[in-house]
Amino acid sequence: CAGDDMSKSATGDWEVLSDMMRRFWINFGHKLNEEVEARGINSSQYTTLVALAAKGDCRMTELSDSLHVTMGAMTAIVDKLLRGGYVMRSRGTEDRRVVIVRIEPQGQQLVQEIDGKLTGLMLGVLGTVEASRRRAFVESYRMMVGSIEALEPPKVRASDLDPLIPMAPERP
Repeated sequence: CAGDDMSKSATGDWEVLSDMMRRFWINFGHKLNEEVEARGINSSQYTTLVALAAKGDCRMTELSDSLHVTMGAMTAIVDKLLRGGYVMRSRGTEDRRVVIVRIEPQGQQLVQEIDGKLTGLMLGVLGTVEASRRRAFVESYRMMVGSIEALEPPKVRASDLDPLIPMAPERP
């Protein structure tokens, strides 16, 4: 049956792709951790800075929701970033219960430094791939991201956090 063959082929492709993606992200994660830890922060703090750099001023509840962490965890992350001079925290003017977090210039600079290192790493990796194959890979990945986001749009899209990631088409 042709449908069964296609299903088996897709399953095999997924198994290979899943393994490759897992191996890539484990290795990339190690490099990311090396970069952020060398600067005295952790990956959760870095991710928070990246979100603030992309979104601007943000309420603590929005920040914790978009990064899928509890308010308690977000408070601890922001406290450490505050002590490092990377963010500023303030109360809302209309509702004092609202806590607003803003990235400081030192936090922006840190994100740019780490992003520069990671971009250099990725350009080195991608530079080993022929241009036409690289474009085909990027287009395939864009299609997969668009397809998965179309199933159930996330609270924060990848393109919200990184302006270099093109947005997938909006769901109707």
